Amino acid sequence: MNFIEFTKQHLSFNEEQQEYWIEIPKEEIGYRIEHVQIVNDDGTFSEADCEITEDTLTFTLSLKFPANLRVNF
Repeated sequence: MNFIEFTKQHLSFNEEQQEYWIEIPKEEIGYRIEHVQIVNDDGTFSEADCEITEDTLTFTLSLKFPANLRVNF
């Protein structure tokens, strides 16, 4: 399984919906996300509570709070 990591700084904030989000191009990771994890401050991982939506070209991850993320694909 492959992964890509994003820091909190990669996330954008949607004021209207009060959530953080990031778009990931499918050409970068393929056409399936296995799961999304939060990278904790101590280097461990926990399951992220996020919504994953997709369109033809991108995945969009939405979260209620900013976090460093690991996306497994």
